Amino acid sequence: MRIAAVAATLVALAVGAPAAGADTTWTKVSTDYDANIVVPSLGLVGSTVVVAWTLETSPLTQDIDTVSFTTSPTQDVIGPATSKAAEAWASLGYVHSFFTPPGGGLGLAYGGIHSTNSTDPLIGVVTTLRNPDGSWAAPFVVSGSSGDPWTATVAGGIPWIATSGTVGIELFNGAVAHAAGAFDQNLQPQIGNCCGYEPRFGVDAAGHLWIAWYSNATGASGYYVQQLDPATGAPAAAPVQAPNSESSNNNSFGAALSCAATCRLVYGNSPAGGSTDTIVSWWPGDTPVTIANLAGTSQGAGRVLTSAYRADGRLWVAWWDGTTYRATLGDARGAGGEAQDIGMPKGAPSGAYALRGMAVGDNLVLATNYSYKPPSSGDKNLFAVFVNTIAPPAPVTKAPGPRDVTLQTSPSGKGFRIQVQYTLPQACGATTPCTLRGELRTRAGRRLYAATPLPGDTKLVLGTRAKFAVPKGAKRKIRFFITVSKSQLLKAPFSTEGASRVAETRLRVWYTAKGSKEALSVRDGRIKVSIARIRSGALPGLSGIL
Repeated sequence: MRIAAVAATLVALAVGAPAAGADTTWTKVSTDYDANIVVPSLGLVGSTVVVAWTLETSPLTQDIDTVSFTTSPTQDVIGPATSKAAEAWASLGYVHSFFTPPGGGLGLAYGGIHSTNSTDPLIGVVTTLRNPDGSWAAPFVVSGSSGDPWTATVAGGIPWIATSGTVGIELFNGAVAHAAGAFDQNLQPQIGNCCGYEPRFGVDAAGHLWIAWYSNATGASGYYVQQLDPATGAPAAAPVQAPNSESSNNNSFGAALSCAATCRLVYGNSPAGGSTDTIVSWWPGDTPVTIANLAGTSQGAGRVLTSAYRADGRLWVAWWDGTTYRATLGDARGAGGEAQDIGMPKGAPSGAYALRGMAVGDNLVLATNYSYKPPSSGDKNLFAVFVNTIAPPAPVTKAPGPRDVTLQTSPSGKGFRIQVQYTLPQACGATTPCTLRGELRTRAGRRLYAATPLPGDTKLVLGTRAKFAVPKGAKRKIRFFITVSKSQLLKAPFSTEGASRVAETRLRVWYTAKGSKEALSVRDGRIKVSIARIRSGALPGLSGIL
């Protein structure tokens, strides 16, 4: 089974949301189930991505299923079979976390009860290691206490695991067996005795261990971030409350802590009015930076989101906005990126629940618990785990050239064309093939080059130039023609300026050199038509634009 990644060209041309039920990138990896509290987990070992989820197999048994797949900029290839990390347990948590053990490979932390036999030692928080063949080793009991491991990470050579609930935010050294009720640290009492939820771990580039969690203690609700001692898990500084994080939407499957040179907490911002209408990123001492505005949608900001840092320090953020999934690749704070509509799985949409993300190379790999109504279910909502790989948008740059382009007749005298002056991003060598293609459309908004689709894009395409090979050895500056459709031209919103009729336009040119990704250049300008030439009949059939 293959998952086609979003090609850079398609991302650059996307206008509006995909048609309802359309699915070009999401792939279902699980069977259907009935639980909206399933939280899929993502892990990486070498070039292999592993996704895991809890599945009820009978009224009395549950499994943790895992599927492996490899990623590339163009496709994800799903493994041939599902592997069980835990099988036929009496009870399993719906939350678990991958981590990289000190010796390498991939580990999974989860909570559960193996059987109803009171002498069965497999109870509490456990870990298991993935074998090279994709199977899973025997579980190791970390603690006899109950709790779902919301997060796990390695700091200072220690695999730290954090669980949450009414007892607080408990930390466990995952390499040591703890007695029932024992733990290494409990962080919630610093804020209030009850309660702490959904801890998130992170290790920054300097090796500092950080944790974030949601507190609903009386008078102290919201997300808190704290630095910990990587050797003991003890607080290294006081917890700091994230501004405007009190919303109960943040006490859900949302909020994410991602670390690179520094760390960022991404969550739903809840201003004084109480509504959560924006997603922000923040770090202690910083001002929250807006990632997305969800005002007016049915989705509370922060309810379903994820984030991940790329190796170059840029932050991916993805979320469900109540209608579709979206993703943006911003700067180190997550700001400044364009919001891509990345669609939704097939089936009548019902809702999105937990969303997890991980950067693999330049791309963002996502796993989500999505509710839908397949035709075979009648009117019943079902749930399943879907995965998707999102490629970054094509680079957008301002192309050089004249602001005004004059409409010309084609050599046949029956059609029209414009001449494009274009500077190649790099010269075509004698043995280096490269290609171009272009598109001219009308524009209604201000000139802007930092987003795709661009503000002011209209649906009226005046003409296109199919992909053609640039002559080998061509100099940096070249000229080519784009044929303009007369029927489309007559629909353009022209206005009179001096002796000409003008229409605002946007020209896109895509350039591809061998071995390189397709690069997009954009030039905003105007197309001009001489009024005298129209009236003289030299431009036949265009009197309709006078």
